[in-house]
Amino acid sequence: MVNKDGRLVTEWRLEGDWQNKTVLQWGFRDICCEGYMGSIDNCQPQCDNCPANSYCAAPDRCECNSGYEYIGVRIDSVVCAASCQSCGRNTHCVEPERCLCDEGYVRSSAENSADCEPVCVQACPEFSHCGRPNTCVCNAGYTAHENGTCGPMCSSDCGPHGYCRAPGKCGCLFGYHYETPGSSQCVAKCDEKCERNANCVEPNRCECKAGYNLTEQASGGLSCEPICGTTCINARCSAPETCTCHKGYKRVNKYHCIPICHHCNGGDCVAPDNCTCWEGFLPKFETKKIKRKDVIIQTCHPDKNVLIPPWNCITRCLCLQKLEPEREGEPKTENTTHSKLQSVSNNTARCVDACDKGLKKSKDPACLNTKLCECNQLSWNLICHGKSKSPRYTRFSCSVLAPSPDLSPKTRSLKKDTPVQWEDYARGVLLAMFITLVFIGSGIFFASRRHFPPVER
Repeated sequence: MVNKDGRLVTEWRLEGDWQNKTVLQWGFRDICCEGYMGSIDNCQPQCDNCPANSYCAAPDRCECNSGYEYIGVRIDSVVCAASCQSCGRNTHCVEPERCLCDEGYVRSSAENSADCEPVCVQACPEFSHCGRPNTCVCNAGYTAHENGTCGPMCSSDCGPHGYCRAPGKCGCLFGYHYETPGSSQCVAKCDEKCERNANCVEPNRCECKAGYNLTEQASGGLSCEPICGTTCINARCSAPETCTCHKGYKRVNKYHCIPICHHCNGGDCVAPDNCTCWEGFLPKFETKKIKRKDVIIQTCHPDKNVLIPPWNCITRCLCLQKLEPEREGEPKTENTTHSKLQSVSNNTARCVDACDKGLKKSKDPACLNTKLCECNQLSWNLICHGKSKSPRYTRFSCSVLAPSPDLSPKTRSLKKDTPVQWEDYARGVLLAMFITLVFIGSGIFFASRRHFPPVER
């Protein structure tokens, strides 16, 4: 049966009892069942120390009160906790359907909110919030700094001149900017544009690019000029280690340009269209069409009065070398057209062999055909040319002479540094002519005496 408190109790039972008296009597009474106590109208189950918020539902069996739920056993005792269906965050259920904020939390000010918010005694810095009681936590997208503040986080590096201005967004420091839209690197900004050979390396400060040097101009200004490790010849240093030829010049190598002369034959091109004739050559000026324009050009032609047979230059020559034309600014170098080497007095020279040298045809197919050459008696250079109407002249010089203590007039003519030998040769010729004339005169005299009779006196 159920008592007035709504608790279940067992029914009562009937028991008999007897007493040993003189007269035997029988009687009946109502008592509670085993494990229960109380009056016959209110038999209650007996339990040892049911915990709070529970009741003894049966002998030695406790159950949670209505609005409470069993959460386990703690120290050999059943634990019943209040049950709430709508408690918010940071709260706990103290009674059925009655929630209170946890320690250090207060009810949220948000409308219709069942949550409780933590309380921080000191105000949290910018970009942070009170995440736990008296503990500030940085907002999402921000990170804590050592000085206790919160700053934005960026997934990519903003560079040495940039900073993270917002979560996932970079910005440039003062004096720097993004050079192009969409760029992720900040570069220095100069209010006045740097010249083309300089870069803006710091705010409002230009610096010459690599390979350029700051140079003071004749006008007094400064500019970045390219650097060439070797001096440009007949050219200007237009870029680092790059020379650009002046007008009227052509490139020989990376740093050297030579002048251009049109039809400079028999002379040296010393400047654009400026030809200096070789010794023994005479200048001649002609007008020719060059790129549809009449241009006066200078050519050189050999002076026939100074040319003698080629054997005068090659008879005693052991090493004949080709002379290259001299040009403005060009270092003088020796060059040859033949690789035959001859060793004379422990010196090795690159020599050109003459085909008809010594009246014997050379076996070398690259020999020099001296039938197209003449000897210049002013310079003692061998002047050779081609078979065309406008032959190209080439000079050869004898660099090694064969030693000969007793020179005939013919071979002595090779010594350039002893012009008196030509005088001896001329004296010999005059003497021979004189003797010939004497013989001729004597013959005429005796012949006339034989054909004509003597005159009487």
